Amino acid sequence: MKTIEKDILTVEDGFILHQVNAQGVMGSGVAKGIRDKWHRVYDEYKKKCHHITEYCGAWALMGHAQIVEVSPSLSVVNLFAQYDYRKNPFDNQQYTEYGSFAYALKDFVNKSSWSFLDHEREVYLPYKIGSDRGGADFSIISEIVKEIIPQAIFCKLPN
Repeated sequence: MKTIEKDILTVEDGFILHQVNAQGVMGSGVAKGIRDKWHRVYDEYKKKCHHITEYCGAWALMGHAQIVEVSPSLSVVNLFAQYDYRKNPFDNQQYTEYGSFAYALKDFVNKSSWSFLDHEREVYLPYKIGSDRGGADFSIISEIVKEIIPQAIFCKLPN
C-alpha cells in the first residue's frame, strides 16, 4: 500500500474506489467530482439506490460494491459504506461504517476477479477515504484497506 500525490480524477487506467452513501446523493467531495466527470457512474448509482431501496430498504445496500466501467481501461467502484451523509458542515457525526467498508472492499475483490497475486489493473482510493466527510478514523480505514487490498494506492491531492 502506498500514497502518491495525484488527483484521483485524473487516473486513466485501473479501478477508482470511493465511498458512497445509501441515500442516492453524490453531493460533495470525491463523489461529486466523479458525478460531474462520469455522469454514467451517478446514473447507475441512482438506479441501484432506487431499485434496492424500493424493494429492500437502503440498509440492504450497505457493504456492497458497484462497479461501473467508464472506459475499456477504467472502472469506478461505488463502495456502500455510509447509510446517510453529513447535511451541514458543523455535523461531527461519524457516518462511515467500518464493517460495511470492509465488506464493500471484499465485494469489489469478488466481483472484479481482481486477485492479489496476478492483478493487471491498479486500485486507487482517495486519501482519507471515509474520514473527511464520513468522519471515520483514517488509521482504521487504512488498516482495513491494507488487510484486504495491500497493493492499493491512495491518491492525495497535490498541494
